[in-house]
Amino acid sequence: GQELLATTLFTVCSLLGLTCGLTISRRGAGTPLPFDATNRLVSRGPYGYIRNPMVIAGLGQGLAVALWLGSWIVVAYVILGGLIWQYVVRPAEERDLHEKFAADYGHYVQSVRCWVPRLTPYQAGH
Repeated sequence: GQELLATTLFTVCSLLGLTCGLTISRRGAGTPLPFDATNRLVSRGPYGYIRNPMVIAGLGQGLAVALWLGSWIVVAYVILGGLIWQYVVRPAEERDLHEKFAADYGHYVQSVRCWVPRLTPYQAGH
């Protein structure tokens, strides 16, 4: 059952990551890449439920690999990656988004959590 669970988790997280990329390119007029970032705030699709679904997808893929391999070292790597993202990358990314999208981003941050998904999608302007 371990391999089936790992494969399922990896597939679900991969689909989430792909959905995030498509959502960013369609709604944000940009890409997920920092050098070609979005030109509009993206708060729909997966981003309407959680602020950083791409991070969740990537960490979930890492956990799927750890499960597949039965490796605590890979689990440690995933945890370290999450901590680096939380304390190094996220603050810089959020500063940039606050500068770029001002009050709209501030309202989004107050309404959509970073790690815990909403049960209903965020609706901008409400």
